Amino acid sequence: SEMCIRDRAFTPDYEIRDLALKSGDSEINGNVTVSQGDFAVTADLTAPLVDIDQLFPANTKEESEDEESTEEGPIDWQWLDNINLALKAKINTLNARGWAVSNLGIDTTIKEKITADISAAEINEAQTQRQFNDVAISANLDPLSATTQGADLSSKLKLRLGDIQLNAKGPLNVN
Repeated sequence: SEMCIRDRAFTPDYEIRDLALKSGDSEINGNVTVSQGDFAVTADLTAPLVDIDQLFPANTKEESEDEESTEEGPIDWQWLDNINLALKAKINTLNARGWAVSNLGIDTTIKEKITADISAAEINEAQTQRQFNDVAISANLDPLSATTQGADLSSKLKLRLGDIQLNAKGPLNVN
C-alpha cells in the first residue's frame, strides 16, 4: 500500500488535493477537505478499480462460526452526532464477495442521519449469473433514538431497476 500527496494546502481548512491511494489492484484518487470549525470532511473521489475481496479478505468459516449470535443487541447511534461527512465517489469497477459493479456513483452525507444516492450501470453476481442494469438507490435513514433495539431507523427508500421503481417508507431493523 502506498499514499502519494502531490499538493497540500493548509488554510483555515485542511485540504489534500490529488490524493492517490493504491493497494494491490485497487486505486483511489481525489480531493479531501477537513474544516477546522466543525470538523466536516468532504471527499470527492474517483477509482478505476476497488477490489474489496483483495483489500479485506473474508473470514474463514471457523472464525465466523465463533462470532455468530442469534441475540440482537442494541445499536448506539450517538456516533452520528459527532460526524459530518459528505462523500462523492465514482468507481469504474467495484468487486466484492462475488459481485461486480460497473460505473458506480455514490453521493452520501452523514450528519445526525444518513442520506445516500447510489447508482450503477450494471451489477453482476458471478455464482448465479444474475445481472441488473441501470440501478439507482436513494436512502434517507434517521435513527429512532440514541440507542435502539428492534426497529432502529426511520427510513425512506427508493430503488429503481431500469423502468421498475419501488418505494418503501417506515421503521427499519438493521441488525
